Amino acid sequence: GLAKGIDKYAHLGNADFKTIAVIASGVDQVYPKEHFSLTMHIRKNGLILSEYPFGMQPQARNFPRRNRIISGLSELVILSEIAEKSGSMVTARHAIEQNREIIVMPGHPSDRNFTISNQLIKDGANILTKPQDVFDLLSQQDEKEQRLIKDATQAVEHSKGHGKIYDFL
Repeated sequence: GLAKGIDKYAHLGNADFKTIAVIASGVDQVYPKEHFSLTMHIRKNGLILSEYPFGMQPQARNFPRRNRIISGLSELVILSEIAEKSGSMVTARHAIEQNREIIVMPGHPSDRNFTISNQLIKDGANILTKPQDVFDLLSQQDEKEQRLIKDATQAVEHSKGHGKIYDFL
């Protein structure tokens, strides 16, 4: 996203790399206005993505809708402060439906803003307690992908001897 708060800081923390902002308006719109320079930086060095037409102003109902695109583009979804009726909850639901890896920051049990966060962890979600947790999880994903590629390659090589072609894509 490119909204106020965590969206902004995620892009700023990724300033030296390519970044993607999925927005709830036309790609020609800047919202919020105070993110003008950040938006220009992303346009130059990354990608502004929207499913809405040029000229369309941001509308509240479009913010939760765009979250399915954000989670769909993500290899790993980092979640924090997932209250029951929040954008984070929408993103968490989409990520789970899209079979995305999630990592969740826990919160105090009496804090309403962490109700769903703590429940997801209780249900087996990856827990985020330090930055290294993210790198460890991404490393595990890379290892799984490499094993899948190796297995697929071996299966194709094996099938060549039997005159069969397997399509793994």
